[in-house]
Amino acid sequence: MIAFLLLLVSNYLISSGVASLSPSHLAGYTRQANLEVTSGLPIVGNGLECRDQLLSAGTPTNLMRLRGGKVGGVKAKDLWEKNGDELLQMEEELRTELMSLRVAQQVGGQPGKVNRIKMIRKAIARVLTVQTAKRRGEAYSEVKKKKYKPLDARDNRHWTKAMRLRLNKYERSKKSPKMIRCLRAQVWGAGVRPMRRVVGFNAPIPPVEIGTIPNNDLSLEKYPRYRLGAHGRATSTGHVPEHAKAAMEKKKAAWEVEQKRVKALKDRLKNK
Repeated sequence: MIAFLLLLVSNYLISSGVASLSPSHLAGYTRQANLEVTSGLPIVGNGLECRDQLLSAGTPTNLMRLRGGKVGGVKAKDLWEKNGDELLQMEEELRTELMSLRVAQQVGGQPGKVNRIKMIRKAIARVLTVQTAKRRGEAYSEVKKKKYKPLDARDNRHWTKAMRLRLNKYERSKKSPKMIRCLRAQVWGAGVRPMRRVVGFNAPIPPVEIGTIPNNDLSLEKYPRYRLGAHGRATSTGHVPEHAKAAMEKKKAAWEVEQKRVKALKDRLKNK
């Protein structure tokens, strides 16, 4: 910015024919030159209208960048409206311009042209990104209704492996012939093998309940899923496992023995 203002001041002095000036006069001429350049122009942001006003008014690129504007950039949101042929033509034009800028860089051309290399490379990247996205969208639309799709076109491509391999409700409820025979003979409890029990030969065989766990067989589970915790805490279904009931009775019996001992000790001390 300072170099640009000094250049304006020097041009102004040469045109006005002023040979020598004091520092105070030089500062005054600097302010005057700055006002002449920026007079009549709004303080702009990133709007396209303000950018067009600055370009039409001949505002230098450096000053425009300081005010927050962009020069000749390609925005991806404007590329989605173009078709494939237009994007290809735009890519060819940008690559041709980039090639000419590379030649100017090797020859040692103007700094302004060399500084445009980064902007052109960014523009080419945006064009290629939009091209790839549009092609992938067209490919997905073609295979969307097919039964067997590519891996990257499936709806579950973002799922984890555990989510993709989990069983559905029908597969979880399927039982083998051996499991069904053991359920009918009441050898297993609800389809698991925690323990065995003897069934009378004359006892009636209840119907098989596949996919559900009867309430009278909940105590036969090795790892009860319906129990909130150990030591026989009541569950939401009101069921208490058999081993929990035994632990509760054992704890209650020990507590009763301790209470009897304490009571006998108090009576002995009281009689003394």
